[in-house]
Amino acid sequence: MKIHRIKIKNFRSIQQAEFQTTDFNIFVGQNNCGKTNFFEALEFFFNGLGKYTNINDLKYGRYDKNEILVETDGLLS
Repeated sequence: MKIHRIKIKNFRSIQQAEFQTTDFNIFVGQNNCGKTNFFEALEFFFNGLGKYTNINDLKYGRYDKNEILVETDGLLS
């Protein structure tokens, strides 16, 4: 699958983000700016909630009213 767009809302430190991807993407940033949370959101999208993970621990601000959204647009290759 080739992912063209990624939308994340209320996942850990990411309140809202949307990325358009290309054939080659590099994620660079300072420590504690959300790079790992971005990839964990993708893992959540593909694999679901881990066995020992509480869903409220993944919500932005750990606020239980927040609804997590991880969405991708892609083509099967």
